[in-house]
Amino acid sequence: MTEPIEPEIVNEREGKASCGSCAAANRFFRNSGKLLLLRGILVLLAGLLMFYNPQATIIYTIMFFGVYILCEGIFSLIRTSREMPDGTQPFGCTGIFLTVLGAVMIAAPWKLSEMAVLFLGIWLLISGFGTIAGAGMRTAGGTISGALSILCGIFFLAAPWIGIATLGWMIAIPFLLSGIAMIYGALVLSRVKF
Repeated sequence: MTEPIEPEIVNEREGKASCGSCAAANRFFRNSGKLLLLRGILVLLAGLLMFYNPQATIIYTIMFFGVYILCEGIFSLIRTSREMPDGTQPFGCTGIFLTVLGAVMIAAPWKLSEMAVLFLGIWLLISGFGTIAGAGMRTAGGTISGALSILCGIFFLAAPWIGIATLGWMIAIPFLLSGIAMIYGALVLSRVKF
C-alpha cells in the first residue's frame, strides 16, 4: 500500500497547502475564465448588434448560409466529376441545385428573407386552423394556441418586414443569453481555487 503524497507548501505566509498540479489547475481555470469572458463579451456584443438591427441579421445569416451551401454545392460537383464522370448520378443534380441555391442566397438575401416570412405566415395559418379543427375544439388551450397561430400568421402575411424583424430578434436573443451565461461562467471560473 502506498503512502499518500503530501502537498508541498507553496505559500508559507498564508499557510495554504498547494501542490504543483493544483497551481497548474488554478492557472488553467484563470486562463480559461479570461478566454470565456472575452468570448462572452463578443457574443453579447454580437447579440446587441443583432437586436439593434434585426433586418441586417437576417440578411447576413442568409448570406452566410448561402456561402456555406454554395461551397457544399461546388464540392459536390467536384466530387461527382471525379467519381462519376458521366454526371448522371444524384450527386450531380444535388451539386447543381446547391450551387444555384447558394448563389441566389448570396445575390438576393432580402427576397429570400421575405419569402421565408411569407412561408412562415402560411404555415402558421394552416397550423392554427388545423389545431382549432382538431384537438383545439376539445380544449381551451388548443383553441387559444390555434387562435394565436392564426393571428401570428395573419400578422406575418400582412406586415412581412415586421416578421423579418421578429425573426432577427429570435436569432439575437440566444446570442444575448449565451453571452450573459459565458460572462457569468467566467466570473465563476475566476473564483475557483484548488
